[in-house]
Amino acid sequence: MELKTAEDLKNAIQKLEFEQSIQKALLKEQVFILGESLKPINLFKDSIKRFYSVSLEKASSKGLIGFMTSKLIEIMVKKIN
Repeated sequence: MELKTAEDLKNAIQKLEFEQSIQKALLKEQVFILGESLKPINLFKDSIKRFYSVSLEKASSKGLIGFMTSKLIEIMVKKIN
């Protein structure tokens, strides 16, 4: 953007000030969210959620492995008979 007149400069400054105010508001919101996530009770809750999600993922993968193993054995038994 080329600034040719004083009016262009004024508009550019207003645009930058507006963008700066938006960035400040976003930064304040991010700081608030960070503060909330670092509260001890929220840290505890997140740890519990992560523990159970990992446990469920492991159980799901073990269930899948067990299912695939049983299907493989089933196919092998059919071929033997």
